[in-house]
Amino acid sequence: MKRHLPFALTTILLGAGFATQAQTTEYRGCGNVQARKSLYQLYPAMEQEAAKKAAVLDAVKKIDFSRLQKTADDKYIIPIVFHVLHNYGNENISDAQLQNQMKLLNEDYNKGNADTSLVIDLYKPLIANVGIEFRLARLDPNGKPTTGIERIGTSKTYMADNQGKFNYWPPDQYMNVWICESIGSGAAGYAYTPDDADGIRFWDGVLIRSDYVGGMGTSIPVRDMALTHEIAHCLNLLHLWGATNDPEVACGDDGVDDTPITKGHKGCAAGLYAYDTVCTPKPNVDTANMQNFMEYTYCPQVMFTNGQKDRMLITLQNSFAGRDVLVSGAANTKAGMDLPVQDVAPVADFNTFTRYVCAGTPIQLRDYSYGDTIASRSWDFGDGLTGNAVQAPVTYTNTGYKNITLAATSNAGTGTVTKSDYLFVANATPKATYINSFEYPQQNAEWPSINIFGNRWKWSLINNAGYKSVSSMMYNSFDDRAYPLNTSGNALNDWDDIYSPVFDLSNYQPGTAHVNFFSSGASTSSLGDANDRLAIQYSTDCGLSWKLVDTLKGLAIQHMGYQPNSFRPGSEYDWKAQDLKLPNDALKSSVILRLRYIPGVASNNLFIDELGISAWATGVPDVVKHSGVAVYPNPSSQDVNLSIQDKSVNTAKVQLTDVSGRIIYSRQLTAQEISTGSAVLPAQVFGAAGIYLLGIQTNTGSHVEKLIRQ
Repeated sequence: MKRHLPFALTTILLGAGFATQAQTTEYRGCGNVQARKSLYQLYPAMEQEAAKKAAVLDAVKKIDFSRLQKTADDKYIIPIVFHVLHNYGNENISDAQLQNQMKLLNEDYNKGNADTSLVIDLYKPLIANVGIEFRLARLDPNGKPTTGIERIGTSKTYMADNQGKFNYWPPDQYMNVWICESIGSGAAGYAYTPDDADGIRFWDGVLIRSDYVGGMGTSIPVRDMALTHEIAHCLNLLHLWGATNDPEVACGDDGVDDTPITKGHKGCAAGLYAYDTVCTPKPNVDTANMQNFMEYTYCPQVMFTNGQKDRMLITLQNSFAGRDVLVSGAANTKAGMDLPVQDVAPVADFNTFTRYVCAGTPIQLRDYSYGDTIASRSWDFGDGLTGNAVQAPVTYTNTGYKNITLAATSNAGTGTVTKSDYLFVANATPKATYINSFEYPQQNAEWPSINIFGNRWKWSLINNAGYKSVSSMMYNSFDDRAYPLNTSGNALNDWDDIYSPVFDLSNYQPGTAHVNFFSSGASTSSLGDANDRLAIQYSTDCGLSWKLVDTLKGLAIQHMGYQPNSFRPGSEYDWKAQDLKLPNDALKSSVILRLRYIPGVASNNLFIDELGISAWATGVPDVVKHSGVAVYPNPSSQDVNLSIQDKSVNTAKVQLTDVSGRIIYSRQLTAQEISTGSAVLPAQVFGAAGIYLLGIQTNTGSHVEKLIRQ
């Protein structure tokens, strides 16, 4: 299924996409060491502490198997939970692909993979049966039945990192595996060894790309050992050349006696024999173990050695990161490992990528419920509209936000989900353009915002900051959550939208229509990390498709610079005028404007005010002034008074235009009106509530005043 990405993020992801090599030779390494370096930068004290713990782990050589909880067939059980991070695309991999991955894990850790026959003769005696059995959890941390699979709709599936590790289950009771579309470091996956994980339990587990899970579906057999490799890091194995992510650079050791010192490899040598003569002078003894799961060869990687087995089982006796608890009888009971596989009621979920639509325009929602085979479903779209199809069409006639409910039923029960304010239905009748100052409820109701992923990062109307006013729209991307809540789910690469009403732009001449607004934004970093993006888009088919006007980036919208605390503009001087010309293709009789904001790595709050489409550049009302003119009251719903106080003025003409630049009122003032300051703009000359420009041309100069009509 095609994924719908924000325009700016699409460009980034395309730049970090698949290698163009043949699939069987694609090289995408493990990110274990980069993740460790990033961790130590974030928590510097951990590096010394982790070194001490690693030394203790390495010093333990005797294995007391009686301390490990074993099954009747001599296995050590590790419960697994898969957290599938997705945006309803191919990365939302099937249960069948996850079951295939479980089968492969259990073969790999129990010498059950048939391709061990491919191991070169030198290493066949060293192939280990580690004796670890992985099972999907059958009870969740609250003791409720589970399939061991949960699915989370989130932007964190793209360019994922530790902040995508939602909903971790206690890592001393479950092995957490987070599955995503892509990883920010470019790796196939990464995991922390127990010495590091001991201090950051909330990040303990594996983050891995969906196309490296299992050997079917979105993955292929050559990648099917990636999770085996990453879980081995969780059990304290290093790469064969040591604690780096860079093979073929320097000789190194993984701390295991029966794996030779090596530089490591990125490809297969002929016959699978590589001697690393620089590292080991005895090739007949020290041939590289290129088929080891902890290599980077993407050859048939099919084995652990007996020494690696011992190191993993030693780790499972150690208290670092609770690894000893993970295989204990108590943890196995907590995860339901002694229970039969149960039928579990489905988890209801649905999606549509069309979140703004005009009344009368049909759209389609799709059922994405999971956890059991769905026998029937029941949709409540609001407004008395219902349905029961997997892909359910709906056409709204009433406008406003819509709450949508889906109930999904299987033989095991019914799951229900309601998503509030999920989509917005707009009045399809085009109106004359105007600029919204976010001061008036009637206008604000025509400018909806959509919280795409239903999280805390979203647009909200606020009443304590505005450009020459008290109200504006704010995107709250400043993370004020207390530790450890702030360790997952930050605003980075989230996206949310503001929409305009349907406007008629057919009267605009080419090159005269401006998208204009004022913005005020800042960064939480002083290191030049301003990389927020604000995409301005338009639709001519009532929100079914969108085209890009432009994307404002970095300091163009974070112009207030470094602000370490939650930013809020204090005066009109904290705002920046933004002006973009609409392309001629947008000058149609039915046009919608959308602002899509994508927070960057150091986002602070962003504010938008005076937003709309007009024939003026944004800053005009604020730079063309005449000191001898007063216009009051402003804003107003009645007559507007005009007083010219400059005694040198003897002629004056007034001209009132709407936001499309259309002249709606024009006349020459009389000498008496000029001398007495008694000119009046009658209330009836104005149209609907909104913003107007009043131009006054006198014999001494000109004045342009922005009038707000209530």
